[in-house]
Amino acid sequence: NAAIGARRFVLNIGFAIAISGAMDGASKGFLSDLGTLALDGSVALIMLFIAQAVNDKILLHKINNEKEIEKRNVAVGVSECGSYIATGLIINGSLSGEGGGIGSVILFVLLGQVALIILSGLYELITKFDVQEEIQDTPKNDGNLAAGIALSGMIVAIGIILRASIMGDFVSWENDIKYFFMNAGSGVIILLVARLLIDKIILPKDSLHNLVRKRNYASLITASSGIIGIAIVIASVIS
Repeated sequence: NAAIGARRFVLNIGFAIAISGAMDGASKGFLSDLGTLALDGSVALIMLFIAQAVNDKILLHKINNEKEIEKRNVAVGVSECGSYIATGLIINGSLSGEGGGIGSVILFVLLGQVALIILSGLYELITKFDVQEEIQDTPKNDGNLAAGIALSGMIVAIGIILRASIMGDFVSWENDIKYFFMNAGSGVIILLVARLLIDKIILPKDSLHNLVRKRNYASLITASSGIIGIAIVIASVIS
């Protein structure tokens, strides 16, 4: 079952991305670093599973993920890949830097997840097709992998920007929350504008909507790599 394989594969990747944030900063000695890594790793793993359960219920609220995975729906598996990686990036940013403690980590993971859900919903609003209907396995549709690739690419891109908006040393609650909203908002606005321009620049002979309908996986991978690349550039500017 390739759908289960995709889920297990990206769960490991998502956790690795998340826990690597705990390794940011200067060493405080082997035993101290080991204790911090164990504590942050436990927090990261718990937050990853909680966030993913929320994502399954909200990001893909029209779909029963477990049933779709059992039906070998790779489109849903690929969509989950984007969700796990984005969540890992958010946790990574929350664990990076000095100061703030566990309370700061939990708060910014929660803020990041809320932002991810809202912004992913905004992406669905600007598309010309129902993303969740396309990736669902029904008698009329066997799970459109192209739609899953497009959704996963956008979710990862949003996660990259959210990580950059969260990461860094803790200064104060007021300053850091203000910084997060300002940078996440401006970064994602630029990203969504870029998403609309991709139709004209990267895919000049066709629209993203038509490519999803045609199940043109190669072009969707190209478009997704473009939007992720733009997100990396935006993140480097706001971080």
